[in-house]
Amino acid sequence: MSDPAFEQHRDRIINYLTECFAGDILTTEEYEKRVEQSNAARTQAELEAVIADLRSSRPRIGPANPPAPAQSRDLTAGRPTQRVMAILGEQDLSGNWMTKDSVLIQAFMGSVKCDLRGVNLFAENRIQIYAFMAEVNIKVPEGIALVSSLAPILAEIKRKDRSPESLPGAPIVEIGGLVIMGEVKISS
Repeated sequence: MSDPAFEQHRDRIINYLTECFAGDILTTEEYEKRVEQSNAARTQAELEAVIADLRSSRPRIGPANPPAPAQSRDLTAGRPTQRVMAILGEQDLSGNWMTKDSVLIQAFMGSVKCDLRGVNLFAENRIQIYAFMAEVNIKVPEGIALVSSLAPILAEIKRKDRSPESLPGAPIVEIGGLVIMGEVKISS
């Protein structure tokens, strides 16, 4: 079983690499290689080595940084999180696929389809999205309480849920994150 603090740090490193790629500090090949290295890392030192040469290009990640604006806060911080990645590829999730109440979706030039209609939802569910030149489609069941706080940059957010009113005692699904040059569709 992996250490949740280590997994959170790995996610911060990958998000940092995404920011470096978006800021033209990394090429596509460098980005892909470093994400692979981050996913293969088994120690804190191996993770830090992935970004050691980038520290002069960008501010250091971690607690020393000022907090992110409210609209792009990390919904999964401090929680056990299920990770979904699509780098130049596709993930198609349906059925009862959610194993944790927090999901981190990282998509780079890929596609992620998450169908929540067959999932046994928790009382509170959080989905954090980081998408760069990617498409994320989320299908939600009718009657849930849906909260969206996505921050688009040269991106499009489409929300087409049929029943904006939630049922009493219905599960809450909160979707947040950052979408750069991509698209997120939320529908029921």
